[in-house]
Amino acid sequence: MSRNLPAWMTKKSYSNDVANSNEENSDIPMLKFPGVIKYCYFKEECNMICSEILEASLEEDIVFGFDMEWKVTYVTGDYRQTAVLQLCSNDEKCYIFQVSMMNGFPCELKKVIESEDIIKTGLNINGDMSRLNVDYNITANGVVELSELANQSINNHEKWSLNGLLMNKLGYQLVKDSNVRCGDWEMYPLTKQQLEYAALDAYAGLIIYKKLNTT
Repeated sequence: MSRNLPAWMTKKSYSNDVANSNEENSDIPMLKFPGVIKYCYFKEECNMICSEILEASLEEDIVFGFDMEWKVTYVTGDYRQTAVLQLCSNDEKCYIFQVSMMNGFPCELKKVIESEDIIKTGLNINGDMSRLNVDYNITANGVVELSELANQSINNHEKWSLNGLLMNKLGYQLVKDSNVRCGDWEMYPLTKQQLEYAALDAYAGLIIYKKLNTT
């Protein structure tokens, strides 16, 4: 079955294995988040923001690019709860909620995740939501898995990476620094590099979702 690929993917130096990997390709521009990153580590502030989101969802369709992070320790039996949740609904603002700094999981954020009226989308998001259920007893609704959406659009069964989808559909790539990805997401404050990394993953999920729904 023939596949419609962007022009840059047809170069001899390019292969689909690269598109589905985290390898950097110098021919492809890096994705940058153009908006403001709103870093929130107070429970009350998080609840206030999420209350506004829930109220807005009564009048308009809301889609969030979603991702989350936790501390990786590489110590057997040292399980760490989800520390950071990212929500991005446009190119103007991305919310980074550091729930590990809050005294209990914010009730209004829980409502956002459990709302059927607010779409949450990302790669391997079903696994993330299962983890949230274990960590905080959250039953997610309104969840869209990007890899399933992508495969429906091309009638295929690719095992996509977020970087692969981004390159395939939008011609951008992500900076994937393993030192940041596997860093301490429970530390306070999060570094500028951590915040930018977290925002990009959620933003990438959002723009891929929008692209898949317009093609």
